[in-house]
Amino acid sequence: WAARAVSMLGGLLALLGTWLLARTCFPAMPSLALAAVAVVGFNPQFLFAAANITNDALSAATNVFTVWLAARNVLYPQKVYAWFWVGVLAGLAALTKYSGPLLALPLLILMIYYWRKVGWRATGQAIGYALIGALLTGGWYYGRNLWNWGEVVPLTQMAQALPTLLRPEPFTIARTLEFIPWLIAAYWGVFVSVIASPAYLATTQSFMLVGGLGLLIWPWRARLRGYPHDRLVVLMALGWFGIFALSVLNWTRTVDFGEQGRLLLAASPALALLLIVGWQAWLPVRWHTWLHGAIVLFSLGLALSQIDPLYTAYRMPPAVAPPLTPDRMINAQFEAGMQLVGVDLPDGAAIRPGQPLPLTLYFSTPHMIDGFYTLFIHLA
Repeated sequence: WAARAVSMLGGLLALLGTWLLARTCFPAMPSLALAAVAVVGFNPQFLFAAANITNDALSAATNVFTVWLAARNVLYPQKVYAWFWVGVLAGLAALTKYSGPLLALPLLILMIYYWRKVGWRATGQAIGYALIGALLTGGWYYGRNLWNWGEVVPLTQMAQALPTLLRPEPFTIARTLEFIPWLIAAYWGVFVSVIASPAYLATTQSFMLVGGLGLLIWPWRARLRGYPHDRLVVLMALGWFGIFALSVLNWTRTVDFGEQGRLLLAASPALALLLIVGWQAWLPVRWHTWLHGAIVLFSLGLALSQIDPLYTAYRMPPAVAPPLTPDRMINAQFEAGMQLVGVDLPDGAAIRPGQPLPLTLYFSTPHMIDGFYTLFIHLA
């Protein structure tokens, strides 16, 4: 329960950080901050990760608070020692996931703009304070890795501990790029072994497509119509999401079963800002508040749409009164007390390609099971 509470707290902090970042970057558009929070927080995949024992939501929280503090220091200059706290949070982000150090790219983009505003001396001091903060919180861990294993990220040791971690041969670039549609689907609606409906996945893909195309025309619209968005914010968000997306693709290329869209949740606030800016590019400024409201309702609809499928998939199966009379008796006994009594194959044991195979499994146990099982069903 403690671990689950930390995960849920990470989810709440990620939403707070998203709101603060959007309000800092777009102070004249409070409705945009609400829309950004909705895109992040009502993503069913984000809710699923935050409600389970994972570090995904906590990673998103530490990432977005780091970027928010840095953006605040750049857009609304603070005392130079305020960058120390940016480093502290960056170190925490690096402790939460090995992808944390990738924040160096969006922070570099912000720091370049900061240098243009305050000059070399103040920028050097800011970098120094940030490095001190990062070393205090995360540096000891990465230094320990380097000392013990000779690697900052000890992938060699991981592969020895988990021999099946790495693919025997990394995917080619072309093979890796084929996974992009799956990664997009997994970002919105792949809950371990439960996959959202094709209609739902098509809806989320369309939402991203319209926003992405809008980003292509945004520079032209911003120049002609005087859009209030700061180009720095869009560039920073592109760098943030882009470097994390490339990291996930590389993970997919090299790690067995690494094609998991949830790994992009760490950059979900950046993606939310980019999609909203892209959608805004299609509409006049006077309609933007209405657009933000529509995005909130759309995101809420995404979350509500997955309640029944997930409840149905993860609820306890109904009890069956004895005697059990499966089509095929198996009576397999497992060490912790679980018994697989038998199975039903109502349509027979053979199917044509592309056709469903209905299957019912009957389990029993003489006492409380105190171990953990993962059930794999293979079709040979």
